[in-house]
This record gives sequence, structure tokens and C-alpha cells, in this order.
Amino acid sequence: MLTTLVEPTRGEAYILGIPLARERDIRARIGLVTADERSFYWRLSGLQNLEFFAALQGVSSQRAMELLEEVGLGGAARQRVSEYSTGMRKRLTIARALLHDPPLLFLDEPTTGLDPQAALALRALILELAESGKTIFLSTHVLSEAEKLCQRIGLLRRGRLVACGTLSELRTSLAWEQRFHIEVSGLPAEAKQTIQAHLGTLQPAPDAPPETVFSVSTQADLAFVLRHIPPENLRAVVPQRPSLEDIFVRVMEKGEWVLPASPTPPTPQTTPPEKPVSAVSSPRLAWLAFLRRDWQIERSYRLAFLLQLARMAFSVGVFYFLGELVNLMQFESLQAYGGDYFAFVLVGLAMSGYFGTALTGVTKSIRREQMLGTLEAVLTTPVRLESVIFGSVLWDYLFTTFHLLLYLGAGAALGRVHLQEINWPAALVVLVLSIVVYSSFGVLSASFIMAFKRG
Repeated sequence: MLTTLVEPTRGEAYILGIPLARERDIRARIGLVTADERSFYWRLSGLQNLEFFAALQGVSSQRAMELLEEVGLGGAARQRVSEYSTGMRKRLTIARALLHDPPLLFLDEPTTGLDPQAALALRALILELAESGKTIFLSTHVLSEAEKLCQRIGLLRRGRLVACGTLSELRTSLAWEQRFHIEVSGLPAEAKQTIQAHLGTLQPAPDAPPETVFSVSTQADLAFVLRHIPPENLRAVVPQRPSLEDIFVRVMEKGEWVLPASPTPPTPQTTPPEKPVSAVSSPRLAWLAFLRRDWQIERSYRLAFLLQLARMAFSVGVFYFLGELVNLMQFESLQAYGGDYFAFVLVGLAMSGYFGTALTGVTKSIRREQMLGTLEAVLTTPVRLESVIFGSVLWDYLFTTFHLLLYLGAGAALGRVHLQEINWPAALVVLVLSIVVYSSFGVLSASFIMAFKRG
């Protein structure tokens, strides 16, 4: 919701002083690292993926290569994302979030699925980003990770912020009892008996040597125990402070509220923010980025492309010989096509491709993006939604045009489709109007998908 992917049902929130309603202004100032590592085009290289998202952010492709070097993926820049390890894909996600140099980063479970070494390296990278001046909003269930990385910590209970502050503030506000572990070795029997008589029992700490005095909770008890332990037998006095996990358990189980969030929202900016430098300068650039992406993906399926050409050639051959058989019989309905069944079928195949693309192309493209996991990444860019929809289906229209030209070209080459006899202006008008009508259904379906997606 804070990253504008989901519409709020009620309430208000401000990102860098900007209300959530101003989505494009927010998207130009934030970066998102999701837990879903599928948010890339796996048949493209890491560099190709970043170049696509760089175009949507309005930054140069050179920036993409620079970031790959910064996150340690320079040597794998031209390697397919499908060949990346989980840790490499996480680093690629961070590189994508940094393309437009946003001041605020949202990280959702960044170390999920990583081995200890990769998680350690990623935490070091996150700390470097924080030290560089960026604000990082980290969402995680790994409390030890939050304890190491976060300067301020917030705890949610049933959707409500019940604790917020630094770790020391949370400890203080809970009035947690201070305890000490006193580690000894070779404690004399007389000293042990004296301490036992005072404390009641000598309790060994978990995972500690059996002679460790445990659970001394007052300064008076601490002074008494230290006074009766010979210096040569004293190993260490370790103050015990509650961990974030201890605080979390108490807040969740007992329902204690610690530093609750203020009900007063932050004061919004009285003047509009400056125009984000990372905003896409022209929708045309976004269309070209989508077109280039789809061309690269299509080119990666070399065999599939050749099989499509073979299928088209086979269809032309089948209908040609079928037309030869049909032409032996006279059909009045074919008189408009010179009585040629082959010409009738070719024109039908060519035009039906446009109608099919117009009717289902938009929905298929959006659904494909959703299944790949890339839809959220595209929607967090400042590109307008209508540009995303049109850009997603542009390649399908161009590919359909290629099919049409092949069919008509084959018919003309065989002398069965007479292109010079076609009323081209009328044909184009009918084609455009038909595409507009059919596309309206496709756009409506895509709108339903987006409405459900955003809540």
C-alpha cells in the first residue's frame, strides 16, 4: 500500500510528505525490493532486464551497467537471469530499485531463501546503502536481522502499530528487569554455600558451565555475590538485556502497547514537490522500451520463431491445395473473391489475426506479466497505466502485421490475391474501426484485472 501497488480502503499516509493519491510522484522517489524473485524476465540477461526498467525510469542504460558493478554482478551482466542464484537475483532486485537513485527504499524480506553467506553479504550491502544517506523501510520476520540492521523498529499486531522506537527505547518502555550472568570457575565450596544461602539456589544458565551463577537481578545481590567470589575464580559478569525477540513475544502474547503511533498524520507539503528528475519524459520512450523487451524475448526463442514460420508456410500450402479442389466447384459466396477459395481464406486468416489480438492481446499480456511476477515491478515505475497497457500489446500487433504481410505476400506470389484490386482506404478504415471495437473489450478485461490487483 505504501508503494502505491494497493489502493487504501481508508485512512491516510504520506511518503516523503507526499499523499498516496499522488502515485507517480511517489513512484519516482521510491525503490521497491520484493520478496518475489520472479520479478524479472528470466530469458533476458541481467543487463537487458535493468536496461528495460531504466528506460521506464527515464535513466540511461549506462546507469544499469554501473549498478551491476556496484552490487557485484558485473561479471554476470550478460548472463540470463534464469542462471542466477537466489542471492544474485536479490542483488539484481536491489540494483533495479536503485536505478533512479531514490531517497527511500522499501525492502520486503530481502534475505528470504538465502544461504548464510549470501544473507551476510546482502546485509552488508543494505548497511552500505543506509550509510550513504538512503532511508530504508525493512519488512521482515527475521527479528535478529531487524535488530542488527534497524535504527528504529515498529511492531504490528493485528494490523495496528503497537510499538515503535529504537531498541533501547523499547527495552526501557517495557521496564524490563535487568539481570546479570556471573561466570565462575572452580568456585570454593564455602563461597558456593554462602551464595546459595543468600540467593536460595544456584541456578546454572542455559548453555553455560554448571557453576555459572544465574539470574542475579538487583545491584545488592550482584554486590553480595561478587564480594564472596575470589578474584581468581571470577570469569565474567555479563549484563543480560532482552532481545527484540523477547520484546516481540511480550507485545504479541500479552498485548502490551509500547510507544503507540501518533494518531495525528504528518503535515503534508503546502507546495507541490519539484518535478521528479527520474520521471519518464515521453510515453513514446516507454512504448519503445516495451517493444525492445518483447523483441529480445522473442529472439531468445529462436526455434519457436522458426516453427511459427513453418506453421504459416504449412497453412498456406494446405489452403492452396484445398482451394484447388474447391475451385472445381462454383460458390456464389466466393464471387467477390473472383471465385477463389484460396484468396478468401488468406484474407480471412490475415484479418482474423488482428481481431484476435485486439480482443485478447491486452488481457493475455497483463496476465502473462502477472504470472511472471513482473507486473508489480512495472507498476512501481512512474509510467502511466495506459502506456503500460498499450506497450504490453504493441509487439503483438506488429507481429500480427508481419503475419498478415506474409499471408498476403504468399497469395500475391502465387497469383491468387490481386493486391492492386483491393480498395486499400476502405480496407484500412474497416480494419481500424474493427480493432478499436475489439480492443475495447480487451482493455475492459485488463481493467478488471488491474482493479482486482490493486484492491
